[in-house]
Amino acid sequence: MGSKISEYLSESIYIRDKARRELWRVQWIYDPKTKLLYVFAPSSKKDKYYEIIIHRTGQVEKLCECPASRQGKKCWHMHAAAVIYNKVNEHTYTEPVYGKGDRERFTGEDAYRALYELEKQTDNYIDLSRVSPTLKTLLDFVEGFL
Repeated sequence: MGSKISEYLSESIYIRDKARRELWRVQWIYDPKTKLLYVFAPSSKKDKYYEIIIHRTGQVEKLCECPASRQGKKCWHMHAAAVIYNKVNEHTYTEPVYGKGDRERFTGEDAYRALYELEKQTDNYIDLSRVSPTLKTLLDFVEGFL
C-alpha cells in the first residue's frame, strides 16, 4: 500500500465523532506472530464489516473498502482503525489478542474463537486463515463439528 495508518487520522470533526460513537462496534485481532492487526469495522448494512489490515510498523496492508475510502476520501472506519492501532501498539503481546472497541476481550485460542464467531455472523466470508496456521487448524477442527 505504501501508506501509514497515522495518515488516516482525520481532522474532520464529523469523522472523529462518528468514529468515537461507533468504536464500540469495531472488532479486531492482533497476531504477534505475523505482526498484523486485523480490524473489522461495521458497515451501515447489517452484518457487514470492512476489513482493514495494519502491520505492527503502522504500514497499511489493506485499506477499508467502504464507498468513501474507494473514492479516496477519509472514512471513519480508517480513523477508528488508527485509534485501535495506537492502543494496541502501546503493548507488547506474546499471544493473539481479540478486542472490541478500545478494550481487550480475549487472548490466545479464545481470541481466535471470538473472531470465528464474528465470521459466522457476517454475510461476507472473512478469510482468517492468513492470521496464523494455528487459526487454520482451529477452523478446520471447529468445522469438523458442523
